[in-house]
Amino acid sequence: MPRDVTALNSLLSVICRDGRTVDAKALFDRAKAEIRPDADTYVILLEGWENEVDAWNGRRTFSEMVADVGWDPRNVPAYDSFLTALVHAPSPVGGVSEAMKFLEIMTVKRCSPGPKFFQTALGELVRLGDARGASTLWESMVRRHACYPDTGMYNEMIALQCYVGQVELGMCFFEEMVFYPALPDAQTYNVLLKFLLKGRKLGDAVMVFKEMMRNECPLDEANWHLR
Repeated sequence: MPRDVTALNSLLSVICRDGRTVDAKALFDRAKAEIRPDADTYVILLEGWENEVDAWNGRRTFSEMVADVGWDPRNVPAYDSFLTALVHAPSPVGGVSEAMKFLEIMTVKRCSPGPKFFQTALGELVRLGDARGASTLWESMVRRHACYPDTGMYNEMIALQCYVGQVELGMCFFEEMVFYPALPDAQTYNVLLKFLLKGRKLGDAVMVFKEMMRNECPLDEANWHLR
């Protein structure tokens, strides 16, 4: 049996990396009578449940963590792993909707996950074609949690809005990229051009095309045929 929390955490980490988070949790349950766990202990277990896509046990461990160490804005990795595990898990135990419920609770408690959760959740909402849910997540991410999107996230959001017929909203996301550390790339320009040309929005298409050429991004062959 480990003698202190540092040794316990090291052993739990090794066991979880081996894909045996159930065994790690059993060891934790035996050890906690003598060793007080810290925030890192729970991070290790939650990362293990995330890697094994076990939202059920993740929820139980998360509840234990909150009861034991409370809500701590510094505990970002734990919140990140827990919410990401929920996104990957099937309903009713998991899913994006469940993750969003817990995100709201975290917001009230002045705690936040990290970018991994937001990237994962956005990707799932894009896969589902849920533009409204993606917009809600985006607003929470940027306005309430000060987690700023990268180029890949902008590309997903712009493509989603365009595919559901909201090309103007896609343009709005494109135009706001300059305010964040996210630069448009070839994918950004080509997706916008495709839908602007299809919608005969030629003024916007010309503007996007000029910027694209100025930034030396290649035009997709498919877009040549839409001109």
